[in-house]
Amino acid sequence: MEKISDTFSSDHVRCDELFFRSEEHVQRHEWWQAKEILTRFIDEMNEHFLKEESILFPALNKHSANAAGPTQVMRLEHDDMRQLMQDMQGDIKKQDADHFLGSSETLLVMMRQHNTKEENILYPMADNILAGDQEKILAHIHQHEEKKGHRQMEQERVLNVSELDPPGPMEKILEAVEILTPGHYLRILHNREPFPLYTVLDEYGYKHCIREGKQTLFEIFVWRKNDNIAKKAVDLAMK
Repeated sequence: MEKISDTFSSDHVRCDELFFRSEEHVQRHEWWQAKEILTRFIDEMNEHFLKEESILFPALNKHSANAAGPTQVMRLEHDDMRQLMQDMQGDIKKQDADHFLGSSETLLVMMRQHNTKEENILYPMADNILAGDQEKILAHIHQHEEKKGHRQMEQERVLNVSELDPPGPMEKILEAVEILTPGHYLRILHNREPFPLYTVLDEYGYKHCIREGKQTLFEIFVWRKNDNIAKKAVDLAMK
C-alpha cells in the first residue's frame, strides 16, 4: 500500500537527478541545456514545496500540536532554497559558472540536510499521525499531480532537423532528448526516416513512434520509457 512518505520521497529522487544534470551542463559550459534543466529542476522543487506547504503541513498541524515547530522550520528552509535557486538562474543568465557552482554546492548541502530530516522524521510522523486520513490526503496529492501533468502535456518540444546534413540531425536529436523530463516529449520534424537513431534511443531509455508529417515527410515522437504522462500526451498529439 502506498504511503504518504512514498510520494514525497520520490519527489526528492526526481529533483536530485535534475539538479546534478544542471550542474554537469554548467561545468561543460553548455548554457542553453543548463538553463532548460535548471528551469525544470526549479519547477519540480516548487511543485514539491507546494504539495508540502498546502497539503501535508496543514494536515500535520491540524492533527498534532507537536508538528507546528518542525513544519515551520521546513517552510523557512524552503524559502532559503528558493533564494539560492533564483541566484543560480541569474548565474546562468550571466554565464558565471564559478558562482553557479558555489551556489549549487551550498544548495546541495541544504537539500541533503533538509531531505534527511523529512525522510527520517517528518514523513514517518505523517504516516503515523495521518494514517486515518491517508487515502484522502493521497487523493488530494494525486489530484494536484494530475493537474500538473495536464500542464506538462501541453508542453511539446519541437525540433526541426529536416534541413541539416548528417550527422547534424542525430547530434541535435540526442542533445534534445537528453533534457527531456517527466511529462515532456520531443516531436522531431525530419525529411528522412533515421533508422540508426531508433536503436540509440532504445539503448538510452527512450520510446518513439512515427507518422507522416505535415510540414516534413516524417514526424518522430520521442519520450522517456515508463513516462505515462508523456505517452498520453503523444497519444493526443497523434490523433
